[in-house]
Amino acid sequence: EDRRGAEARSRIRVVETESGQVLRRVDTPYLNWAYPGYAREAFTYRGTLYSLGQGEVSSEMLVAIRMQTGEPAEPILVGIRLVNAALDDQADRLFVLDSSGAVRVLDATSLNLLSKWTHVLHPSLETVQRVAMAVVNGQLYLSHFARDATVVLDAATGTPIAVIPRAGQISADLSRNRVFLTQQGVYIVDSTTHQITGVIQETVRADPLFAVPGAIAAHYDPTHDLLFVIMSNNSPGSSASTWLQIYEGATLRRMDLPIHAYQQFVT
Repeated sequence: EDRRGAEARSRIRVVETESGQVLRRVDTPYLNWAYPGYAREAFTYRGTLYSLGQGEVSSEMLVAIRMQTGEPAEPILVGIRLVNAALDDQADRLFVLDSSGAVRVLDATSLNLLSKWTHVLHPSLETVQRVAMAVVNGQLYLSHFARDATVVLDAATGTPIAVIPRAGQISADLSRNRVFLTQQGVYIVDSTTHQITGVIQETVRADPLFAVPGAIAAHYDPTHDLLFVIMSNNSPGSSASTWLQIYEGATLRRMDLPIHAYQQFVT
């Protein structure tokens, strides 16, 4: 949450997942999240929230915030714009991608640099702008939207494993060896062969030139075996709208009616 204007500040709300009760608020005056897009990536691990900043200097910075106190650890300034990050909580590793296409591998607790994999995405004269990242079964997925392709690496060594000919937001159903790639449609990838094996057809945007519905994000919940899909009408300006469609994990059959909201679904 935030307050706009001259006294803009940001706070993190820690919420009890079952009741929605706010357990505590953590002030973060050193991270101005009051402006859209500031926190380009944020996730928690062992009581620490990791965030990539935005701005002339802070876009080159990784900040770790201790959730109990709200105090930041020493930020890592790398001297080049950071694009995205992914956490491997099984191996205690944090992968950070920069705009040159290189991946830094950090210890997720100490934030010490363990290794650097250069030219992972081979941007040539371009700079990497938009990439989705996730760790799935010991493999690092980097979905490069500008090239409409997803690169899969061994998360332990950085060795290339596969290239999937589609980019998208990434979510995994580990029990069924499935990865969902979502960008104007939910596409299903076999996490063993890295082949696209199917698609949820009603989520696919029928025509990229017209304002027709398409899926922009999908999140699989293993606890309830449900797939939550955020749809957009792809309309510009004030007529834009999003809604939530829920699918059974086993059959990928849509449940009931879509859930609409007056504001935009983000994640």
